[in-house]
Amino acid sequence: MRAFGFSIVLLSFILTNPVYGQAPPRANFNLDELIERLFPVQDDDLDYESIYEVLFQLYQNPIDINKADMETLQSTFLLNPLQINEFLQYRAEMGPFLSLYELQAIPGFDQANIESLLPFLTLNPSIKREKSFWKRVSEEEQAYLIFRTRRVWETRRGFTAPDTSSTGRISTRYLGDPNDIYLRWRIQHAKDFSMGMTLDKDPGEKFTWDPKTARYGFNFLSFHLTRYQVGKWKTISLGDFQASFGQGLVFGAGYSLGKGAETVPTVRRSSVGIIPYTAALEFGFFRGIGSTYTHKNWEFSFIGSFAPKDGRLAESLDSLNREEFRISSFNQSGLHRTPSELSTKNQFKELSLGGNIQLKVPNKRLNSGVNFLHTSFDNEWIRDPKPYNQFEFAGKSNQVG
Repeated sequence: MRAFGFSIVLLSFILTNPVYGQAPPRANFNLDELIERLFPVQDDDLDYESIYEVLFQLYQNPIDINKADMETLQSTFLLNPLQINEFLQYRAEMGPFLSLYELQAIPGFDQANIESLLPFLTLNPSIKREKSFWKRVSEEEQAYLIFRTRRVWETRRGFTAPDTSSTGRISTRYLGDPNDIYLRWRIQHAKDFSMGMTLDKDPGEKFTWDPKTARYGFNFLSFHLTRYQVGKWKTISLGDFQASFGQGLVFGAGYSLGKGAETVPTVRRSSVGIIPYTAALEFGFFRGIGSTYTHKNWEFSFIGSFAPKDGRLAESLDSLNREEFRISSFNQSGLHRTPSELSTKNQFKELSLGGNIQLKVPNKRLNSGVNFLHTSFDNEWIRDPKPYNQFEFAGKSNQVG
């Protein structure tokens, strides 16, 4: 698994936590073994570094089981919807937990589930925010800076000298060196704040300062600032973020546990709301502002994003013989190694406006919501007509709900 090396860096920051009488002692915890058990089959589409980070932060900031709501339990990705409902129902009927050992009395919880959950749970009371925000940030110990560089020592074709084909055409080679450089900084405290920056350069991409192509040394730059529980504002996120509501048909970012024999449970997506984006993938996120406001059992979320997108623009003539540009294709590889790939970088803008309204009644185990998203581009997307794409989206705007 490509993320195992990453876990070693993260685990080096784990601090010793005090043990309380009402909770079982925290045994030595092996994150590698847990990930191997959760993901027996590797999936290249999953960002394992983000998964490590989520579980690591949960380990450093265990969830108070007497205050955890449905969304908090979903964010662990260790419980299925039935187990979460049984947990909330047990707490509503029996009252606050007196010991973590009570988890054994909840229907649907077996020994394997409890052993996986215990490192991330606590009965400790929440710490009050007596200090100012920037004071808490300056004194926060959960901060890290990761620098990673990788290189394939065998010379690949893209880094060799150009040669000439039989037609006399000179072949294309990569513009940059074969080094893969990755830099990430983040400081956060669970349910309080999170801020960070991710920089990435893939092998073959040129390390250069060129604002015209949005290359500031590194080829990709991602940043975020997220606040939690600010008055009635549950979440306020600036910069890059993702959203996950309902079944994921409109907003379905993040990862979910699956790839198993149980087909139906793996279809269920965890609705975790607005979350910071910390991965190095250059697509699949919003860039702007996302916020969630709470009022009694209601939650109102708003998303506004204006993000650059990679793709190819082609010239076309309208009815008045005026030249216009249209989008002919998207590029989601995130690679900009050759002049051809670089010409697709940030070629058009995507405007996204949307939101979610949810009604949550924990005691009645009711969660109902409505999602809506409007997406528009600054140029029209006109596909080359093919039998397989005649019903796919084309144009400048789209609405889904």
